[in-house]
Order: sequence, then structure tokens, then C-alpha cells
Amino acid sequence: NGRFFVHVLVQMFAGPWGFKAYSVFAACLFFVVAVLFGFFCLPSGRRCNPLLWLGISVAYLYLFQSNSGTWYSIAGGLNYLLPMFPVLVFLLLYRRFGREVHRESPLLYVLAGVIGFVTGWSQECYSLPLSGGVFLALSISLFRHERIAPAIWVLAVSLWIGTSILVFAPGNFVRLGTRPGLLYSMVNGVKLLAGTRLFWFMIASLIVRRLFSKRGFGRFVADNMVVFLVLCVALCFGMVANTLPQSFNGISFYSAIILFSMVSCLPAHDSGRSVVTLSVTACLLGLVFWHQSRIVEGCRILKDINHEFVQSYIDSPDGVMAVPEVTLPGDVSPFVNNWFGSSVRWWLMYTLEEHYTKGEKRIKLLEKNDSRAYNEGNLSLMDDDVITGCRGVFKGENYLWFEIAEAPLAGDRIEIELSPKAKEDNLKTRLAGMLTGKSRAGDCGRAVVEVNAENVVYSRSGSLAGVRIGPEDIKKLTIIRSDKSK
Repeated sequence: NGRFFVHVLVQMFAGPWGFKAYSVFAACLFFVVAVLFGFFCLPSGRRCNPLLWLGISVAYLYLFQSNSGTWYSIAGGLNYLLPMFPVLVFLLLYRRFGREVHRESPLLYVLAGVIGFVTGWSQECYSLPLSGGVFLALSISLFRHERIAPAIWVLAVSLWIGTSILVFAPGNFVRLGTRPGLLYSMVNGVKLLAGTRLFWFMIASLIVRRLFSKRGFGRFVADNMVVFLVLCVALCFGMVANTLPQSFNGISFYSAIILFSMVSCLPAHDSGRSVVTLSVTACLLGLVFWHQSRIVEGCRILKDINHEFVQSYIDSPDGVMAVPEVTLPGDVSPFVNNWFGSSVRWWLMYTLEEHYTKGEKRIKLLEKNDSRAYNEGNLSLMDDDVITGCRGVFKGENYLWFEIAEAPLAGDRIEIELSPKAKEDNLKTRLAGMLTGKSRAGDCGRAVVEVNAENVVYSRSGSLAGVRIGPEDIKKLTIIRSDKSK
């Protein structure tokens, strides 16, 4: 999908180099990124304040999307932490070249070209907004007839080249082809933005700064115009290209830059070397270390569960798998990456299918009630029917279970009148239907399921057949028999 450098490292750490090497690399990378972030955002007079440095670390570990999972997730750490390194180096060089217009050495031009290219070819949620923001900033400078240092042009052009390679990679067009549509992405983007904490902290801080210092606010915006433009592009990009909360890591990153740059501009009443500041920092640091150790232990537990699941899938004859029960402390669960609680769990399962069986054995996940029907194989032991007017049918979390004699066969169709549980999903469905013209408002609560080998599961006893229809509530269903099953 274009993330060449990132995915080469993912394969190396997941393979020959091993997890221990990744752990050392991730810790060093986190330290370097935090230092670069601090040097970009904090003026020299504020870099001795340990609370600000601790704040940078806490912001990454707790306010970004699932980034405490960096310690155990090779893909997560390399996809979302590693690209921050070249982006921060790029921003530091961009600011340096913008302030100094004297002739630079040829070696520095080479360095600028390499940094720009690697930054562009890193990760789209960081590099594409950066490319757009730099383009807008340079366009404004040209419109104002301002002098632009040649080194900045080297940085910018190499950045655009790298970003073009990243964006126009064939895999991205394949991914776009599987997306449900622009409207769905925008609705999902609004939902994801609502949970992007650093963005809202930044907005709140800007409002407070504007209320108390209009002149200082204007100067701050002017001094950080490039980052503001980058953030605007990141917002536009995130609204149309998103899946998980991690899709908004770029928005969180550029929001954090603005937030800490603004905090560092506040009047300093403490140099950071007082006994009170050092004591508070030490206490908070100890608390963070303690909690991070709990998060790491939670990640280790999940890693063991995932490995056991994969081995069970390999040994399974038909790919029918119960969803593992994952029980973690309440203060740990929000900060770990749980495969089975993910909104794109289907993609993770698809990856396992392709890697281990070349797609020949599909994973059929059973939640608690579906697993109960699969194991017990007796509808009389199940709860009362949940579908009005349907006898002998049990609805689990995702499957409809029928007595084997009455079960629909391959080629049959099940027409379903849906009653979505979540108002949000109902709103998405209605908006998609009315605004795209693909369906009428009155049809949004209906669906048709084609019965085939991939969406049918037979209980262990062979007495029940389950057809996957999804998690929605069902008001009514009708089975339309094919000619063969008749």
C-alpha cells in the first residue's frame, strides 16, 4: 500500500530480527521522537522544565489513539510512531531554512532531499497533510512575493515526490475499492474526530488564548502558520479516508504540536528546577511507570491469547472459532489493542486466512450465544425466540440458528426486516440511502442474505444450522427457497 520503508521494518522485526530487538528499537525511537518534539515545540528557555517533557510523553502514551500498545504491537509502533521521526526532522529543517537565507552547503541540500523524500514516503496520515500544508504555505509566500530559500524548495519537492509514490501505490486503490462510500467515511470521520482528544484540547487552548490575549494569539498563529495549514489538510483527509481511530493519529500529532507550542509561550513562573516542580514530576513519573507496566502486562496477555487463537485456527478443520473472552482491568483495557473488540476485526481475520491457508479456510467467529448454539446443538436449551412470528429459530449475536430440517440451503435467500440496535447505525443507513440515491428511506431497514457455504455453520451435533446475518435486531424474516432446495 505504499508504506515501503515502514513495512520492510515490520517484516524484519516480525521475522529475523525478533521481538526483543523491536522492544529495544521502540524504546529508543520513543525517546528520540520525544526529544525532537520538545526541541521543535519548546523554546530554549523552557527545555529545562521536566513537567513539559513528562507532558509530551504522557500526551503520546495516553492521548493519542492506542499508542500505549506501541510496546507490544510491531505494526502499530512502526506505522504510527516511526513516521513521526522524519516528520519532526523535516519540520526542524523547514524552520531553520526559513529563518536563514544565507547559502547552505551542498551536503545540507542532499540531507534535505533525503529527509523530504523519506518523510513523504512514510505514512499517509502524516505525510499527505504535511505535503498539502507545505504546498499552501509556499503558495501564500509566492503570492506575497516573499523570498523562499532554495533549501526549502529542495525539502518541499522531495517531500512531494515521496508522497506521490506513497499515495499512488496500487494497494491504495484496492483499499479504496473496498470502502463503503464517501458518505459513510464522512459520518465515520465525524465519530472518530469526536474521540480525538488532543484535537479538542488544542481547540480549547486556542479559545482560551484568544480570549485572554488577542494580540498574542494573532502572533502565535502567524508564527505557526505552516502547522495550522497542515492540520487543516489533515482534517480534510481524515474525513474522507478513515477506518480506525489510528487513522486520526496525524490529526492528533499536529494538534499536539500546536498545543505544546502554545503552552510553551505562556508566562513562566518556574524555571523547572524548584523543589516543588521536581517533586511533582518525580511522583507523576512514578505513577506513569507503574501504569505503563500494567499496560505492558495487558499487552502480553493479549499477545498470548492471539497466538493461541491462531494455533487453534490452524488446527481447526472448518475454521469455526469461538471469540476468546478477554478480561483486563478497567484502567488497562482502553490502552491495549484487542483484536476481537476491533471495528475492523474482519480485516484481521482475512489477513490470517490469506497468510495461513491462502484463503481456503474461512474464519467463522462465534460470539457467546452463537458458540452456545454451536456446542449444545439444541434449540430447546436456548432462550425464547427473539424474532416475532418465527418458531424454531434462535438469534445469536451474528447467526440465525435453525433446526437442520428447516434450515435454508445454499442458493436460498433470507429476506430480513431489520431493526438496528444503534441509532448511529440507523442514521448512517438512512443518510446513505437518501443522499446517494441507492435506496429509498423506507427500504433502509431491509436486507437480503444469500445463503452459501461461507456464511453457514453447522453445530457440533449436526442438528442445527446457523446462517450469518449480522448483529442487527430482526423484526421479521422470510425464507425464499431456490429451485434446487424445493
